Amino acid sequence: MRVRQMLCLAACLYPAVHIERSSGADSFSFAGSMSEGRSSEIAILLSGPEGVMFIGGSNQISQADFFDAASGHFSILSGLGPARSLEAATVLRSGLVLYAGGVSGTSLVATAATYDPHTEALNQVGPLATARVGGTALRLVNGKVLILGGADMSGAPIASAEVFNPDTLSFSSTGALNIARTAPTITLLTDGRVLVAGGSNPPTQTFNSAEIYDPQSGEFTFTGNMHYARADAAAVILRSGRALIVGGSQWNNGVTALSQSEIYDPKTGIFVDTGAMFAARFRSSASVLKSGDVLVAAGQTDSGPLASAEIYSVSSGLFRQTGSMLQARSSAAAMTLTSGRILISGGAGRTKILDTAEIYTPDEILATGFELD
Repeated sequence: MRVRQMLCLAACLYPAVHIERSSGADSFSFAGSMSEGRSSEIAILLSGPEGVMFIGGSNQISQADFFDAASGHFSILSGLGPARSLEAATVLRSGLVLYAGGVSGTSLVATAATYDPHTEALNQVGPLATARVGGTALRLVNGKVLILGGADMSGAPIASAEVFNPDTLSFSSTGALNIARTAPTITLLTDGRVLVAGGSNPPTQTFNSAEIYDPQSGEFTFTGNMHYARADAAAVILRSGRALIVGGSQWNNGVTALSQSEIYDPKTGIFVDTGAMFAARFRSSASVLKSGDVLVAAGQTDSGPLASAEIYSVSSGLFRQTGSMLQARSSAAAMTLTSGRILISGGAGRTKILDTAEIYTPDEILATGFELD
C-alpha cells in the first residue's frame, strides 16, 4: 500500500448520526470520545489504573488517549514527543509502552521510545535498524518485542525484522520474511511462535502464503498456504490454540472484500475452511468473547465502512448476526476488557476520522457499568 493511502484511509458519504446509549445485551452503546479522531490506532490494555491506551493512528498525533474502564471516561496522556503516525507499539512486561518508527512530518523515522503511562515519562531507546511505517510490534513470550512488516516511504513492503531487548533498550536484526508483505495478520501462537499470514504488495499482488517465526532460531519458515489470498484481514487465537482468520481484501488494480474465513492449526501447519460471514469485510476488528466465540465488528466493504457485526461460533463453525455498531467505521481499534465487554474506538467513518468509542455487551454479561472485574 502506498504511504499516502496508508495515511488517508478510505472515507465515503456519511450523514449526521445521533448517538444514543443502549443497555441491552448483544448490543453496542456509546462509550465517550477521544481527544481527537484516530484511525488505524493501536489499543493497549494497561493496569493500575486499569484501562485502554490508544496510541498512534493514520494522522500525526503527539498524545495518546486513555479510557478508564472503571469510570468509562477518556483522558489525555501527554509527553509522547514529536507527533508521528502509523508507528508500531506494544506494552512491555514492566508496564512501559514501547513505540517505534512511523512518519513524523514528511519523513520516515527510525526513532523509538518507552513511555510510562502513569508518570508520562519518556525515554528514548533504539533506534530501529530499519525505519518503517505501518509495522507491527508484538511482545514475545520471552518478554522481547518482535518488530516486523510495514513499508518504506515509496510504499514498498519491508521483509526485514528486528527484536527489541528491554534489558539493553536496543534493537537487533533477526531473520527476514521470505516474502515482503504489507497488511498481513500477525498472531502470537500459544507455543510462543508467530504466525504471519497473507498480506499484499499493492496494487496487483495479494498473498495466500503464510510464515512462522521461531524466536529460538530467529528464522521465518513457510507453513501451509491459506485457501484465499487476503490482506487487511483480522485474526485471533481461539481457546483451542488455533488461529481464526476472517475477511480481508484482495488487490488486483482495485480492492475486493472477502467474506470467507479459515482456521490455522499450529500442530499440523494446515489452514482449513470454516464458515463465511454474512458481510464481506476488511479492516474489521475481531475479539474473543468470554464464551470463546468471536465478535467481528465493522470494517470496510468495496463501497465504504460498515456498522454491522457478527459472532463466530466455535462449536458450529458458523457466523450469526448480532447488534450493529452505532457508527459505521473501518480500521478501528478493539480491546477485550476483563469484564468481558469489548471496547472499540476510532476508525475511518464515511466522511471523517472518528473520535467516538463504543462498548459491546455480550448476552452472557449481566453486570452494568464499565468496571473491570
